[in-house]
Amino acid sequence: MPVPREIMIADDHEAVWLGVRAALAGTEFTITRTCRDHDEVAAELGRELPDALILDYTMPGKAYADGLGYIAQACRRHPSLPIMVLTMTRRPVILQAMLDAGARAVVDKGVSLSTLPVALRTILAGNTYVAASFAGLKQTAPALPLPARAGIGQRPLTQQEMRVLSVLSDGCTLAAAGQLLGTSISTVNTLKRRAMVKLGMHSVHDLRDYGRRR
Repeated sequence: MPVPREIMIADDHEAVWLGVRAALAGTEFTITRTCRDHDEVAAELGRELPDALILDYTMPGKAYADGLGYIAQACRRHPSLPIMVLTMTRRPVILQAMLDAGARAVVDKGVSLSTLPVALRTILAGNTYVAASFAGLKQTAPALPLPARAGIGQRPLTQQEMRVLSVLSDGCTLAAAGQLLGTSISTVNTLKRRAMVKLGMHSVHDLRDYGRRR
């Protein structure tokens, strides 16, 4: 018989709890605790750690405006805890940021949750799991097409610069990008300017054109 495993799930929608319970029925995994926001999760983890945490990326909470900040904090405080993120986002830069923040798995909330047992076994074995539906989206260092004015031989972008440029080209404000990436507005602005210089961009029009090309 497989060793019983205690799973905690954090999501503000009860329908997701029911879906996860159904997906784990008949397996070695048992949902022992449920939470509705980041604050509840922090309190529960402070009492006792489960074998794994299934966490909704977009969830309310007073301390954090987005999931990235909470994922990073939870991984720093509880480095041995395998965290799986359920998400609807399709943006490679955000999916990669979740993994970089310390999540062991990213699972597509928009498809069948039947892969959850496989994903849980994978991360409990110390490995990383990325949903098949994300396989074509996740990229560690995405190839970024240059705008028309960019010259040959430009210096390559750093990973931070690529993420900032990608998020801003999707229409985020500096403040929103800062919250999304867990950094300050001034840092976002500095990285944006540095990346634009490297790519030969001279205006917001160039940035938007970059977004369309990307």
